[in-house]
Parts: sequence; C-alpha cells; structure tokens
Amino acid sequence: MAAFFFVWKNGRLNWALLESCFMQSARTTGMVILVIVCALLLNVTLSLTGGTQAITRWVTELGLSSISLLLLFVLFYVILGMFMDAMSMLVLTVPIAIPMITVLGIDPVWFGVFIVVMCEIGLITPPVGMNLFVVQGVRKGGNFNDVVKGALPFVIIMIAFAALLILLPDLVLFLPNLSQG
Repeated sequence: MAAFFFVWKNGRLNWALLESCFMQSARTTGMVILVIVCALLLNVTLSLTGGTQAITRWVTELGLSSISLLLLFVLFYVILGMFMDAMSMLVLTVPIAIPMITVLGIDPVWFGVFIVVMCEIGLITPPVGMNLFVVQGVRKGGNFNDVVKGALPFVIIMIAFAALLILLPDLVLFLPNLSQG
C-alpha cells in the first residue's frame, strides 16, 4: 500500500502503469502456481508408484551415516539452488527427503531449519540466485560479476553455518526440547 501511495503522490499513477503491474503479478503468480502444481503431480506420482519408498530404500541400502547423508544434502541443495528458487526446491524435494531423514532418525524440526538455511544459500548462489538479481537491480549500475563476488563470502559463511548445524544439532533443538520439558 505504501508503494501505491507514493506512486500516486508523485503523480505517476496511471492506468497503463496499473495494467503493467497487474499483468506482471499475474504472470509471476501463474509461474509459481504452475511450479507448485507440477511438483504436486510429481510427488503424487512418486507416492502412487512407490518411487519415494524406493528412493528411501536405496538410500538406506547405501549404508550412509546421517552426517554423510546431510553432507550430500548440502551439496545437492547448493547445486539445486544455483538453478531454482527456494519455493520450487522446497516443494520438489521435501516430500522425498522427509522419509529418508526419518529412517535415519534425524529430527524433522531440525531438518526444516536446515532446509531453510540451504534454500537461503541457494538464493545467493550464482547463476540464478534470486537475491543477486535484486541487489543488482537496487544498485542501478555496475557489473553483475561484482555482485557475485560480493555474495561469495556470504555463501561460504552460510555453508559453514550449515556444517555447524550438522555438527551441533542442539543449536536448533534447544528451545523445542526446552518447551517440551
């Protein structure tokens, strides 16, 4: 509402601008809904065909420790985050990942926090890190490579934080465990 008010106050509000904003919003919303519907169809198909159970069985048969699986998740989400937005990653991967982590005894609350951190890493990882484009748009000039170089230290710090979460899960679980008694 504030943006609407400022555009109106500056005298720039007209029907063409409103139409452009509404059309862009409709396109973006349509793309998000399409991704969610496709991910839902994929997840339903995997569930009905037993794909999720087969993947869980396969991961269990690999004999990976929980830390090894989580390190694979770090690698997987960093790579996936280079090409997808956070919502798409969550909708596509969480229904497949939850059975795997449950089998290995990983706390779902902890995993939820871990996934959010991994999605945040994806938002600043080139080439499609959405927040990189936001920063470039706000800068009003300059080279996109400068934004990428500026984001890399933060990617490294966040990956170190993800490793810290893996090594010390009580960082996440302290308050939930305290509230449960």
